[in-house]
Amino acid sequence: MGGWLFRKATVLWSVGFFVLGMGAGGLLTAIFYLPAPQPSPPAPSVSLEEAHRLLDKGQLPEAEKSYQSFLTRDPGNPEAITHIGNIAFQRGDVEKALLYSGKEVDRRGSREGWLHKGGWR
Repeated sequence: MGGWLFRKATVLWSVGFFVLGMGAGGLLTAIFYLPAPQPSPPAPSVSLEEAHRLLDKGQLPEAEKSYQSFLTRDPGNPEAITHIGNIAFQRGDVEKALLYSGKEVDRRGSREGWLHKGGWR
């Protein structure tokens, strides 16, 4: 009878150490092999929504400044580039409008690719 109890205790200890080892091994794997979490980018001081509101109110110079400010943080943002070009066109500054339209075409690829993608959104 004593041998049976000893074997049962040995099996339970073995299972316990196995489970404990798996947990510790998983934790160590997570610590050493998984990539570290990336810090979230700082919140922009000017959002596209704020620039859109200014544009909707007809405050073109303020909206353009907001879009320009946004482009300092996200230089390739197609929405900001497009709106700056549109604002320049509304003011009659065709040269600047074409410059920003060209940036958007360059960002999307060739003019043919731009036309097949549906043009401006």
